[in-house]
Amino acid sequence: MRLTGSVNVYRELELTPRFWALIVTVENYALNRLHPTEEGRLAPHSPALGAGIDGDKTYRYLIEDLHVPESNIIRLQDQQATRAGIISAFKSHLVDNENIREGDALFFHYSGHGDRVVNVWRSLDGQGLWRSLDG
Repeated sequence: MRLTGSVNVYRELELTPRFWALIVTVENYALNRLHPTEEGRLAPHSPALGAGIDGDKTYRYLIEDLHVPESNIIRLQDQQATRAGIISAFKSHLVDNENIREGDALFFHYSGHGDRVVNVWRSLDGQGLWRSLDG
């Protein structure tokens, strides 16, 4: 950036894309929520060990290496990472956020259990999905 005048510097800073991030980690699932096993039984979700560490590393990378302002990052962890909480944060922070400009980068990180859709609707058969705390 050439410092030839305050107007040029201001324009260059205003044109720099910004980064907006939502980090969701679910390590400790609700024990009262059961899921079907491959054998057809119902069982509680086991913890997703390491999900919290993944989220911490991603957060540090965004802050320390990419210099993303903390105010541009939302983190949902365990009890906050319900289906409603994730949808609300995604919508308010990455979709309806009036501060996002054209060219800004949007980033979503999820660490936790995943699953596959099986025979619900043929068009979705085999598609992957991720599990919220209560899902």
